Amino acid sequence: MLLLRIAETLLPIILLVALGAALFKASFLQPADRSILDRLVYWVCLPSLLVVKIAEAGTIDPSIGWVILAMALVTLAAAGLSAAAWYFLSREPATFGVMIQAGFRGNLAFVGLPVIKLAGADDRTLAIAALTLAPTIALYNLLAVPVLSAGTRHNASLDATAVHPAIDLLRSIVTNPFIIACLVGLAMGASPLTPPETLMTTLGLVGQPAAPLALISLGGALTIYRVRSHLALASVITTIKLAVCPALAVLLAWALNLDSQQAFALIMLAAVPTAVASYVLVTQIGGDEGLAASIIATTTLASVISLAAGLAVVHAWPA
Repeated sequence: MLLLRIAETLLPIILLVALGAALFKASFLQPADRSILDRLVYWVCLPSLLVVKIAEAGTIDPSIGWVILAMALVTLAAAGLSAAAWYFLSREPATFGVMIQAGFRGNLAFVGLPVIKLAGADDRTLAIAALTLAPTIALYNLLAVPVLSAGTRHNASLDATAVHPAIDLLRSIVTNPFIIACLVGLAMGASPLTPPETLMTTLGLVGQPAAPLALISLGGALTIYRVRSHLALASVITTIKLAVCPALAVLLAWALNLDSQQAFALIMLAAVPTAVASYVLVTQIGGDEGLAASIIATTTLASVISLAAGLAVVHAWPA
């Protein structure tokens, strides 16, 4: 019965990713179209969904701080383990930042939140996931730029503009649509005034396509990135990202005595593949682009297993 429920949850997700891959493979959609889809989901659909779900949840229990803390610990552990993997298996400067960033940077927005939503999570679970999303993405950005810069510190062009990464980092946090959406949703939920029903209905309609569009775009990404490139190192990072991170999330959820909704959000966010955004940052700051692409493809394909395992643990979690 449990296996059937997990299959019923994952099958639509797999089919949407497969649909995206088929549409791009058949040239019905072009790479430029994927960029448009990503911008639409990132800047419009997902932020609208976050505002509605957080506002509807009203005042959030302060204990959500434990979920945010647990996700931060998972992130830092993944970064440390990935650094160790680099030291023992590579030691190439061009792979340093790539391996570490790919190990900790999860695809929270385009896989995590859509999967949690499609898995039938209630409003409180979605709100917990959304509020965990914003600070975690901020932490990703705080870690990503230094580790990638460290791996390319001998690049003269980077040294000549060393101040720009810090400025860009601050700008990316302040203007992040998920952070803004979470703040707006919290303000609306805490306000004694009821938001206009027309506004909430409109935001809800705009947010509805977020999950399917994100997964279709992800399918398109799989047609671009090659799996065979740097397969050995990619497999090690995949193990850290999709086996160690979810296992650590389960242990932390148990140790912190999280309830079923908090555990649902934490475990599923920890079980997602490496974010496609990590490849974009590698191309901008420097590093082994082939390795970055290989890790994204490998973790995305293998995430079906980690997400299925995560759902199994979530369904068995005490209420």
